Amino acid sequence: MSRVWIVRSLALMGIAAVVGYWLFADTVARYRISGRPTNEIRFSYWGGFDDHRMWGKVIAAFEARHPAVHVKPEWLPLSGYCTKIDQQFVAKSAPDVIMFQDEPFPRFAAEQFVGLDAFLEDDPEARAWLADCWPTAVQSFRFDGPLHGVPVHGGNVLIFCNLDAFGRASRFHGEPIMPPESGWSLDEFISTCQQLTIDEDGDGRTDQFGFLQPHWVYYLPFIWSHGARLLDEGLRKDSRSSSRAPELARGVAAQTRSTRPPSKLGGSLDSDKRALRHSGKWGLVGSEAVSAFAMYADLRHRWSVTPMPMEYAGQNSDTAFLSGRVAMCVNGPWFQAFLRETALSDRYCVVPIPSGPGGSATRVTWDALCIYAKSPPTQQAKAWQFIRFVLTVEAQEVFAEHQRAVPARRACADAYIRHGGGAGSPSAAFVEAMETARLQPITPSWQAMGRAMRRHLTSVILEGDARRSPEAAIAALASDPGIVQAFGETD
Repeated sequence: MSRVWIVRSLALMGIAAVVGYWLFADTVARYRISGRPTNEIRFSYWGGFDDHRMWGKVIAAFEARHPAVHVKPEWLPLSGYCTKIDQQFVAKSAPDVIMFQDEPFPRFAAEQFVGLDAFLEDDPEARAWLADCWPTAVQSFRFDGPLHGVPVHGGNVLIFCNLDAFGRASRFHGEPIMPPESGWSLDEFISTCQQLTIDEDGDGRTDQFGFLQPHWVYYLPFIWSHGARLLDEGLRKDSRSSSRAPELARGVAAQTRSTRPPSKLGGSLDSDKRALRHSGKWGLVGSEAVSAFAMYADLRHRWSVTPMPMEYAGQNSDTAFLSGRVAMCVNGPWFQAFLRETALSDRYCVVPIPSGPGGSATRVTWDALCIYAKSPPTQQAKAWQFIRFVLTVEAQEVFAEHQRAVPARRACADAYIRHGGGAGSPSAAFVEAMETARLQPITPSWQAMGRAMRRHLTSVILEGDARRSPEAAIAALASDPGIVQAFGETD
């Protein structure tokens, strides 16, 4: 037996061991779970290192007050998080507490997550904390009536303005070009984009663009501004809106009402015991939808205020804004964490979504903690202890301090503003924009809808024969197999 053969055999065995661990680690963990400490719960979450430090503080504070329960953190970057959780669901070995986004939530809620109403019925303090959350945060995690997740933090999207880029355009035109204020219109938005798009050296190539073409989810507020909608949404105002934010729940979709008997929870939560799963027909049709798609196309092909991907080659969307290659972009409060570490840390501002025939609304998204339905009841009870602690002001102010997202509790809005720079700061703007926060569609078919939206919206900005007219793109979208399968034929 040669030495080379032995080395190759050992190498192959090593590779097989690594692949085997990747494929079957969760299955092994499932059967090993009974051997772990009885006071331990597993908690999975995603994010960067600062998110990890933030959750470390929350876990430490919880364990200091509940020494009988130990939280084992399982931290992953967002890029691999959903894949890992999917594998754990298949292996029936998911953590006891799972951080989850609102977009994929409806697809898993009924089978994988515990309905939390039973815990809330005997916990008036937690009910009060939940009632203090932004209404859209609570509504995001109801599925066919019951609550299946407790919101922890989230945010809306606004328009970021690079003040250095505004200054560059002002010098080019010889007159001041100021960031817009509240109440600006779609026409004013387009005019501002044109003023910010400049060729400084006169070589015939644009050196600075006014706006970065947003992907479809970030363009959703503009679709709403045109008076269009994705689904046949029934709009209602939430009765729990505070005096500070009287229109917080404007535009909340409540497509299908629950036929379940009234809850015993009592109090204001009963008003939200409705199914928020969309099951109606596709709504992005008609002249408003065509107008929204036409503007998306015109930003590039008519007004030439947004760059093509090759025109910011070597940069991603974040660095294109940071470098001043684009003067404005759509993003959320999580973008501030990136900007804080750059030379632009005090050289940007955020402004509202421009208003059109449909008004002005910002898309809001939330993250929640859910209890794994296949965890033993004793583990679920401990998991609830941790989740309810995350709703306390003590835990929520940790989120406010780290500025990664807006805390779910309205009581912590002032702390978020204070840590973010006070009145007039971008953090204050995100809190104020909760007044026009509108839920993105809550549907188990989010992925199919997203794929179809991305493909057909992008088709209006392609080059050459591949480009569709806005009318053709809207028609193709309505007849897309994924849309028809999820929402039925469109009239």
